[in-house]
Amino acid sequence: MSTDELAGYAIFNEKCASCHATDLFTDNSFRNNGLPINPSLNDIGRFRVTELDSDKYKFKVPSLRNIEKTAPYMHDGRFFTLEAVLNHYSSGVVSSATLDASLNENGTLGIPLSNTEKPN
Repeated sequence: MSTDELAGYAIFNEKCASCHATDLFTDNSFRNNGLPINPSLNDIGRFRVTELDSDKYKFKVPSLRNIEKTAPYMHDGRFFTLEAVLNHYSSGVVSSATLDASLNENGTLGIPLSNTEKPN
């Protein structure tokens, strides 16, 4: 791998691999990733199946295999580019009672990503 690819892989391992793990790049869990609620959709996530309040707005962590070919992104298709996805995680995460703990570390929402850490 090139130097840039190795650097990207290190960033991925540091900031993304806790959820996007294994050879399929998913841990198959259900998590609230801090998307703003879309009031036009009554999409309450895993709660619809379990009826547990702790599952509200949790959705299955998707595989990242061939991710560049699977737009649009998120459970409701709200993002059309991977750049928009990364922007959500770096500055668009909304707090809620069921937000995944990895997205709220010491009161800091999201995953800090500099512009140089986001691919062009």
